[in-house]
Amino acid sequence: LTSALAEVQFRFKCHTVPGDRVLVVGGDASIGGWDPLKSKIELKTEAGSYPVWSGSGSFKGEFEYKFVVLNGGNAKWEVAIPNRKLSVSCGIKVEAEWDKGPAKETALNGTASAPSRTSAPAPGGAPASAPAHAAPPAPKPAGPPAAFLPAERVGPGSAIT
Repeated sequence: LTSALAEVQFRFKCHTVPGDRVLVVGGDASIGGWDPLKSKIELKTEAGSYPVWSGSGSFKGEFEYKFVVLNGGNAKWEVAIPNRKLSVSCGIKVEAEWDKGPAKETALNGTASAPSRTSAPAPGGAPASAPAHAAPPAPKPAGPPAAFLPAERVGPGSAIT
């Protein structure tokens, strides 16, 4: 096994309103440890590519994540699908759409890889804890802090507009 970080490029289709921020949030420390305000991976869009948001980060190993739309202090989590899972051993491009899975993964060298996996959803659609087969060295939160759970969840078939 290698301990080197590998680039992950995210392309994410999501309809938003002005002022919204789209973040990758999950179990890895670089994506906030399930806290959207601590994620270092913020996706960007522009007029010519909207509603596709793009960004990248460096990762290694396996982790769970979701895409989150943040507007002010309000976070909207993907809730119609289980947590997304990614196993990184080389550079990879991840293409996904809001609340639809699995994501399409392509190695940056151009070869296709297996589709992104998802884990079983936690009650209420909040991110689940680490998979049972991967015992963490210390206890981790079972999802986002209650302050980041939306009062009204975006359900299947609805869109963020």
